[in-house]
Formats: sequence, C-alpha cells, structure tokens
Amino acid sequence: MQNFDPSTMFIGRNVFHYPKVESTNLVLKDMVRSGNAPEGTLVFADEQSAGRGRQGRNWFGTKGQNVFASFLLKPHFLEVDQQAGINFCISLAIADTLREFMPYARINIKWPNDVLLNNGKIAGILVESTIGNRSLEQVIAGIGINVNERSFPNELDFATSMLQQSGNAFRITDVIEVLCRKLEQRYQQLKLKDGIGALCREYNGLLFSKGKKVTILMDGKEVAGSVLNVDSAGHIAIQMDKGIMKFSQGEIKLNVYGTSN
Repeated sequence: MQNFDPSTMFIGRNVFHYPKVESTNLVLKDMVRSGNAPEGTLVFADEQSAGRGRQGRNWFGTKGQNVFASFLLKPHFLEVDQQAGINFCISLAIADTLREFMPYARINIKWPNDVLLNNGKIAGILVESTIGNRSLEQVIAGIGINVNERSFPNELDFATSMLQQSGNAFRITDVIEVLCRKLEQRYQQLKLKDGIGALCREYNGLLFSKGKKVTILMDGKEVAGSVLNVDSAGHIAIQMDKGIMKFSQGEIKLNVYGTSN
C-alpha cells in the first residue's frame, strides 16, 4: 500500500486495506485458511458493516474516521494458560499509541478488553485464538480505535474519540503505523523471561477502577465489590462481602459505563 510504512520487522509488513468489509477479523481468518498470511499480517478497512466487540456487540464507527484493524500473531512460545499475555500486550500497545499522539491524556484499561481516554471508552479489543495441544497456534487480534468520530449515538454516551479529546483530527494511517510499532515492541517484550509478569504489572498500573467500588452483574444479579487487580492469568480479583473472589472473562460484567459492560 502506498505511503504506508510502519518501520517494523514484521507487524504490518504484509498489509491489506479495504474500503469496506463485514469484519476485518473475518477477512483475516479467510486469509489464514488460504495460507496467505504470515505472522504480522495486518488487515484494515475504512468501514465495517458487521464489526464486533465482545459477546457479539456491534462496534459503531463512521466510514473513514476510525481504526478498524486486525493483526495475525503466532505466539507458539506461549502455553495455553499464558494467553492472557496477549491481552496485556495488545491493551498496552493501544495505550502506548494513544500516548504518542496525546502525551498528557489520562489513559486507563478496563478489564478485560477496553481502553479508556479521560474516562471515555476509546478502544476495544476482540481476540480470537486457536489453541494447539499445549501452546497458542495463532491469534487474530481485532482492534477498534475511535479516532475522528465527532459524535456517538445516545446509547454510547460513554464513548469518546481522539478528536473529541484533543480537538485535532488525525490521519488514520498515521495512527495505524504507530500502533504497528507499539504492538511489535510489546509483543517482543512478551517473549522475554519475565515478559508476562512485567506486562501484567504495567496493565495493573493502568487498571480502571482499581481500589474503587463497582457494581458487578453476576449470575443475573447486581452485587457490589471493589476492584483489586488482575493476575498474570488474566483473572480479575474483586473484594466482595464474602471475601476476595477471582473471575475470568465472561463470568461477570463490570458496571462502569452506567450499564453492565
């Protein structure tokens, strides 16, 4: 693609850009099945007709104004019980990217898959993994970042964008190039001896609502608790009336946007 150079070793070196797709994750899956996707392959689009967040939610976004991207990773060096490292890696790469453009903004990570800017949701992650006998075969990481979105539907009043927070518009490919570099740096860090531990500590340093009381939707009921931390396996620890409890993705929903998300 012309004028796209992330200056990386492999992330974003094999790149495919589309005006409109159903989902960048789905396009990348098809490439993987056809054998046309080395590690680091990037698919991004100007528009998605059926972009998804966690639990099948649609991802809102105006054509040409946001990042809709998917990356292929092949983390064979990670055992199955270490796959939380991928979420740490991607979340921190997004935080790094936002900090590159807005160094003074307040950036947080909401467990398990959102990134916040000045308390507004600005990015989301959808990780789809293929698991081998003992290790991760491949990961397709879908990333959505609100870049130049000027307004959101009423039901998304918790969302924000880089433009809303800074007053400036940004070139989408500039944001993706920086994201490629930051993701490669974090992915390389993940390979180090204490990679997961170091990434987990940084993740906790940005953890939204840490030490604060939140409402949790659990087994169809709302209960109160205080967020403590996230462990290296990706479980969140919540201080509840009955003591400290740990939960994995999908077991609970944290109510920090006014609705349980």
